[in-house]
Amino acid sequence: MENLRKHILTFVSVLTLLCSCNGGKGETDLSNIEVNGPNEALEIFKTLSPDSGTLFYTMRRADLPFLDSLYEENILPALYECDYYELKPVAERLKETEFEDIVQILLDEKKDELISIVENELDSNLIYEQQFFTEYVMPAISLEVDSLLNEDVKKSMDDYAGGILNYKKLFFFLGRNKDDFKEKFWDNFDLEKYEDLIAKHISSYFDMIGSSQNEYCKQVTGKTFEFEYSAEKRKIKAGLSKPTVKLVHKYTEEEKDGMTKEFIKDWAVPFALGSLTGGVGWVVSAAYDIGNLGYDIKVTLDEMKEMNPSADERISYIVENDLAYQISEYYLSDCKKDVFKELERSRDQLKQYIIENL
Repeated sequence: MENLRKHILTFVSVLTLLCSCNGGKGETDLSNIEVNGPNEALEIFKTLSPDSGTLFYTMRRADLPFLDSLYEENILPALYECDYYELKPVAERLKETEFEDIVQILLDEKKDELISIVENELDSNLIYEQQFFTEYVMPAISLEVDSLLNEDVKKSMDDYAGGILNYKKLFFFLGRNKDDFKEKFWDNFDLEKYEDLIAKHISSYFDMIGSSQNEYCKQVTGKTFEFEYSAEKRKIKAGLSKPTVKLVHKYTEEEKDGMTKEFIKDWAVPFALGSLTGGVGWVVSAAYDIGNLGYDIKVTLDEMKEMNPSADERISYIVENDLAYQISEYYLSDCKKDVFKELERSRDQLKQYIIENL
């Protein structure tokens, strides 16, 4: 019974020291160290990591015959508590020994456990990456889009309804219809600028995710992982919805009486009439005649009830919200789907790459 107790204590001691992976002696020390019997050999094993302990065993087993039984009875059981990374070099060192097969089976089990952990972590990371894009990246994009919309709409409205002596409003006195506003608006409005802005944000986000995935891969395999994200830049299909254009027309009609009295007194009227008569009307693309969008202009008007804005501010606000809604609900929604698809693709490739390089 006392011998059994000593054996158990020895095993626990060796198990603790082996699996702590504390540094051990170098190969030269292990090959030259003097060993006087099994007890001294056990004391040496206690100071070594699993890899160094196995190296000691393989280097000295030829001149120390008792090491085979000592390793089998005291060291081999302790290996079951080691992880995949501790076992991998051990399995390599034990090739062509009597313990090769049993340690390889153990290594395969540990590898399966590690793969399961990695898969679960990558799945959790994917959820976090998607949440981060939704909760942080998309609001940042929307904020910058809104700011850009404010500038562009203001420029377009100034060009249409403002300027020196408001003479550009004469378009409506010369028989032009509401398509003039749309044409004038799109003369100053560059949708590609918004596409580039959104693409820049998405590219920066992918760079961040790619860096994180690479760091994760290096921690797990020691190798780098490079994934080429290929989310294609979509074309924005947006335009002024029919309710908005109708409201613009109504707004301009309401301004006519006051404008008529003002521009007659202005010395620039002859110049304005001479330059604006006889012009050829523009053709507005049907792509901008969006009549079945979800944008509810009444909601926007209700929001302005307490703001008491001027007529120009009111119409600018409606135009901005119209376009912001379309970009957010349609364009950004599709971009989000593209991003999520790429995140899933990168997750799957990273999983496979890690499995192949463990």
